[in-house]
Amino acid sequence: MPYTYKKLFARAATVKVIDRTVKQLLPDWVTVFMLHRIEIPELGVHGIGQQYLRNCLQYLRDGGFDFISLEDAIKKSLANELEKKKWISFSIDDGYFEQLSIAGEIFHEFDCPLTCFLITDFVDRKLWPWDHKLVYIMRETRKKQLSVNIDGKTYNLDLDNPMVHRAAIDLIRKKAAQNAYHIVDEIAELAEVDIPSQPPEAFQATTWDKVREMEKKGMRCAPHSVTHRIMARLGDEEIRDEIDRSLARIRQECANPANIFCYPSGKSDEFDQRAIDHLKSIRMDGAVSAEPGYLSGPRMRNDPNYRFDIPRMTIPDNFTEFKLYVSWAQYVRENLPR
Repeated sequence: MPYTYKKLFARAATVKVIDRTVKQLLPDWVTVFMLHRIEIPELGVHGIGQQYLRNCLQYLRDGGFDFISLEDAIKKSLANELEKKKWISFSIDDGYFEQLSIAGEIFHEFDCPLTCFLITDFVDRKLWPWDHKLVYIMRETRKKQLSVNIDGKTYNLDLDNPMVHRAAIDLIRKKAAQNAYHIVDEIAELAEVDIPSQPPEAFQATTWDKVREMEKKGMRCAPHSVTHRIMARLGDEEIRDEIDRSLARIRQECANPANIFCYPSGKSDEFDQRAIDHLKSIRMDGAVSAEPGYLSGPRMRNDPNYRFDIPRMTIPDNFTEFKLYVSWAQYVRENLPR
């Protein structure tokens, strides 16, 4: 949508009379946002800015939006109790240190529930996620080109391209996620980068003590797998292990965990019915993907698989777009027939 149209839609969506009228005509829904890293310039951590996040939360508070936890959003949807309120839910993925110590505190300031999905072996200091390890390699290498064998095929990576790490991550996700850690170690050797056993400061995980501290301030934590490998590329037993062991660690360490799972990466081709069936069998309340969209009350009540494939929106880095994303205008646009 061109920028001028976005501004017009955003303005129309914030007119109170129009907003109230249109909201009553539409089905019930919840805008579910996902976050990843929080920007820390001094450490070279790129992500959403701290003040920008505060501005977004202040806009929602001033605009009469209602904050709701993911668990409550699922339960109210199933019970047809969402009514016609302007619901907003937030989640954050992986378990990096600043996600709890910075983002958690910001959400606490605004009395806004936040669900943090944790890679449990990461928090346990047994690994650091293969995709972020790859980012570290690309940042540290002095090589200009690499020839990498992935799933029996050779790929040439131009390391002068600032987006090469994304291309490499996508290749591993699609071709060889089961062996992601082995392939990343091979790339490190080719790139002549020594990977430390524990991640440097910018890539460090949170701690279980911090998790419990933030729980007391209203944060809920939930499983995001053990190793963050793409589930659709794993065998049946590996899928069950990734879910069961991460859930067990969360329940062991947390006082009040959320009964929701978050698929690694989470695009529609990165998890499948095997994972959904297992989550149902162990009585999870739901699971979230990374596909864009809104949590639909009617679909929650009518489609038994839908609560294990809940879409989430990435917070846009433009404030006009953010206002549009939380509006009825964007909801209508997302749900128009293609």
